[in-house]
Amino acid sequence: MITFKMFTLWTRRIVLVTLLAMVGSLYIVAGAKSAAPEENKTSSVKKKTKAATKKTPAKKKKTETPAKAPQAEKKTETLTEAPKAEEKKAEAPVETPKAEEKTEAAAEAPKTETPVEAPKAEEKKAEATAEAPKAEAEGTIQISDANHLKKVLKENDFDLNRARSEDTGIPRTYMANFPQDMPKIKDHKTKKDLFISTLLPMILRENETILRERKHLLELKKAADTGRSLKPYEQFWLNKICQKYKMSKLDFDELVRRVDIIPPSLALGQAVIESGTGTSYAAVKKHSPFGITVKKSVLKYKDLSESTCAYMRNLNSHAAYRTMRKTREKLRKENKAIDGNALIGDMVAYCEFKNYIGKVRSAIKHNDLVKYDGLNLAPKSAA
Repeated sequence: MITFKMFTLWTRRIVLVTLLAMVGSLYIVAGAKSAAPEENKTSSVKKKTKAATKKTPAKKKKTETPAKAPQAEKKTETLTEAPKAEEKKAEAPVETPKAEEKTEAAAEAPKTETPVEAPKAEEKKAEATAEAPKAEAEGTIQISDANHLKKVLKENDFDLNRARSEDTGIPRTYMANFPQDMPKIKDHKTKKDLFISTLLPMILRENETILRERKHLLELKKAADTGRSLKPYEQFWLNKICQKYKMSKLDFDELVRRVDIIPPSLALGQAVIESGTGTSYAAVKKHSPFGITVKKSVLKYKDLSESTCAYMRNLNSHAAYRTMRKTREKLRKENKAIDGNALIGDMVAYCEFKNYIGKVRSAIKHNDLVKYDGLNLAPKSAA
């Protein structure tokens, strides 16, 4: 028979076993929960690693962004190359003397000359003197017909006879061209007066430029003869003049021989024969009254000023007229007048026409052109 003590003992054992079972189940549940976070952690880690692997290309893209750095470097390179362009700009003034050195080489001026070092202001002054004909080509008047020319002459108080008798000088009125209807003018005196009134101011202006160059040249020659060292800008000017008058090297005596006037009577006389007193096609359409040709074709000029300058420069530089220049030099030394009759005898090479010299002399005499040799342009203040 089960006593109370035995019942109590068995009851305690059952409770103890139950408690142990409960505790064991709790441990199992706790172990399962602890295992679950670890699995979650590992899965999350795996997810993170997968995400990391997926994000790795993005990181590569980000890392590729610096790959564009070379482009930025190229920009920086262009920035660093920009000074090279500035250096080129800076080098331009330095290279300009090289161009001047080429002109020196062309002129074969003495090596001791250093025109490159001429101050800019003085270079411009020297260039202005050496290239005066170009500057003076401005201010010409375009002429349409004979009536227009007569009107312009009247407005400028242009009178050849009065200019000679009163010694007032020829007005500084420069025509760019002959009237288009010049060939239609029948009256010889009218045609001659319009022809001379158109061409004479151009001839006198070019002679004025030549005399200015000659004066400066004689001053430099005198300075060199006395032993004074020429300044760089003076040497530069001499090189420009040598180039203008077709000299390969500086020779003062020869240069002085070349830089001298062409008497109006000679220029007008030749123009009368070459252009038919301004009526030829070359004179009217090509502004070429002096008959300057290249390969048997008459050259065309932009205006009468340019053709007059080319004509005089040709006589003062071409080897064919060396004898004429020596005759002119002799007349100067003997203090005699330089006129067309004295110089035309040495102009055989100018034209192939038979008896060309006689025709020019006849034109000078028939039109009384020698009387224009002593004329000058009116002073600029009174022009």
